[in-house]
Amino acid sequence: MMKQDREVHELLSAFRSLPASVGKPLGPDAQSVCKVIAEVVKKYGLEELRPEQKIVEHWKDIVGETFAGRCGPRRITQDGKLIIQVMGATVRQEMAFRKKDILAAVRKIPGCRVVKAISLVTS
Repeated sequence: MMKQDREVHELLSAFRSLPASVGKPLGPDAQSVCKVIAEVVKKYGLEELRPEQKIVEHWKDIVGETFAGRCGPRRITQDGKLIIQVMGATVRQEMAFRKKDILAAVRKIPGCRVVKAISLVTS
């Protein structure tokens, strides 16, 4: 274990009120497991955010501050429909009026062109 790793471990142990004993250093098996995990993440594109995550990040920009707290994206169906959960009939009606604008804003986000339509559900 390198000196810096040991210092980090000791700091975390102190923070968690645990003994600072370092134990055995990581062996070659642990290193190979880390490599396998890194390869799997890269192979399946898990290092990039999924469209749902990108939409959540941009939600205030998409619907505006006023409505961001009263509705939210829930999921994207296999056929590309973004399901938005809304709170109450008033918010649902406003979102229905703005569907085209919301869809256009979502599709401008890189990686979100998979969204083809919007469906509103009331909570």
